[in-house]
Amino acid sequence: MTLGVGILSHERRASVLRIVAAVRELSAEPVALVVADDGSGDGTAEAGRAEGVRVIAGERRGPAWNRNRALWHLLTAGCEAIVLIEDDLVPAQAGWDREWADAAERWGVVSHAPGDRAHVRTREGGEGTAKDPVRSPEEPAGALGVSRAALEAVGFFDSRFRGYGSAHGEWAARARRAGFGAARHERALPRKTRTLCIGGGLEPLADDGRGGDDEELAGNRRVARRVRGGTLYRDPWSGDEQRRAFLAEQRLTGVPDGGRVLRVRAVAAAPSSGEAIARTELVLLSLQPGVADPLEEHVLRRTAPREIDAAPEFLTRVSGGLVDGTDLLALNESAGEVLLDAPPAAPVELRPLGLAAGARGTLTRPAGPTADGGERAVLAGIHGRHAPGSFWLELVPRLLLARERGILGDAPVLVPPLRADEHAALELLGLGGLDLRTPVPDTLHRFGELLLPGPGVARARRACPAALRRTRAALAPAAADAVLPRRLFVARRDALARRTDEDALLELLYRHGFEAAWDDELTQPERIHHFARAEALLVVQGPWLDGALLAPEGAFVIELVAEGATAGEIERGWTLTSALGQRHAQVVCRRAAAGAAPITIDLEHLDRVLLTLLG
Repeated sequence: MTLGVGILSHERRASVLRIVAAVRELSAEPVALVVADDGSGDGTAEAGRAEGVRVIAGERRGPAWNRNRALWHLLTAGCEAIVLIEDDLVPAQAGWDREWADAAERWGVVSHAPGDRAHVRTREGGEGTAKDPVRSPEEPAGALGVSRAALEAVGFFDSRFRGYGSAHGEWAARARRAGFGAARHERALPRKTRTLCIGGGLEPLADDGRGGDDEELAGNRRVARRVRGGTLYRDPWSGDEQRRAFLAEQRLTGVPDGGRVLRVRAVAAAPSSGEAIARTELVLLSLQPGVADPLEEHVLRRTAPREIDAAPEFLTRVSGGLVDGTDLLALNESAGEVLLDAPPAAPVELRPLGLAAGARGTLTRPAGPTADGGERAVLAGIHGRHAPGSFWLELVPRLLLARERGILGDAPVLVPPLRADEHAALELLGLGGLDLRTPVPDTLHRFGELLLPGPGVARARRACPAALRRTRAALAPAAADAVLPRRLFVARRDALARRTDEDALLELLYRHGFEAAWDDELTQPERIHHFARAEALLVVQGPWLDGALLAPEGAFVIELVAEGATAGEIERGWTLTSALGQRHAQVVCRRAAAGAAPITIDLEHLDRVLLTLLG
């Protein structure tokens, strides 16, 4: 287990340097160390950096914000347990770190037992060790040990608290609600017990009597009353302005904008319109024991987030273009290029034509004939029929963009095979009159001129945010039915029937205010009316994209993904919700056995996830 140590500082340069030295000298195991400095003017940040310590510093914002500085950094560093130490406590015993790591793992949340622990012990019991902590009616805040599981459940300190007072107590109350700390103790505890405390090898430094004034304390008590009983999970910021300021501080230390708890996606503007693409936040949760987070290597360990790229414009005009009818694989015969390298369902023979190999290996020529497709065509689809989400993320945005720019004209539009409900969606969008053609399988179709998206679009999984938002606006009903449910579980009956726990699953979801929307039984107009007012969608990774597209801006899309999901599977939903300005959570689940449903849903953990995200 990697222990993270966060030293919390304000105007105590000498104390911070002493604590840093003690952590380095007395820790039995390597620890991740960071100093969070809250607007000190005494050179604390500079002195810490001179000692080779990572320092996160910013303007004075109070203890709640400063604690979040350290928590975010240490979560991003991959720490499984974290201890926050105020600048008036110092490690004084060798191996102090092992005691805190053990206590955090056992209880989820522990605090430091201040002063005369013997007096507290005579009232509440406990030896002040990780195995037998003091049970205290107080909520001491000098040092806090917390596990990653607890932070993933309750999140960060509420940034609405400014200055001293109440922030620690409010956070600790949420931790108890989530079943950590005193709530986890196996013994029957007095009702007045609030906190489990350990000595943990920490000793106090000289107390300068620093604290909040009466006005500051009273203001935070009012905040505590206002936020009491709110959602269990809290972000480390309140609003976009605070989010930008918080992440800017982290970037100055070299920390990427994210951690395993929360990720903020940076995006670019679409150059075709100059319109800024909506930003979105992705909540990352892995609450099931032993399940590895598939996003960790792909997203969280990267030094910089990959931007959602520009709109998938029709930029390439090819003379003498070839299209393979199996997968709409476009080729430039004259230049010898594979222009779109979506993986074909079967090998495609092209060596006799002298065409270059695609990124996925050498291509071979099909046994079928070559057909004359005509003078001109527009290729609007990339993937074949088996690519989830390609209809909404690729085909529809391109058709809308091409129509808007007058590109289509009378030219036939080459598309993959479409289902009846997809044809119905095109009718609703006013695209039903297009000359849609699906090329004959295993045949190379030659066109005098072929207009198609530029190379690499398939690999980049680009979406056109402006087109997606216009699609949603065009499909939105004039007036949504007010009696329809606001929280929807999007599923197919045939998939759900493979689950042995379907009754228990539906009962759990009903308790959280969800109702099932059976995707295989809804017509397109019914989908539109069901999703138009949705505030939350719970979906299994895969056939859910049209539901997210029809949900309003700000809706919360909670996606259940299987461990070991590919980067493409991970980014598909993220790309869509980013473009639509929706919140997006991915919850990692165990992959089911062969022949069963795609994932195994642990109902106890799903209950905890929904409580964490939605309250």
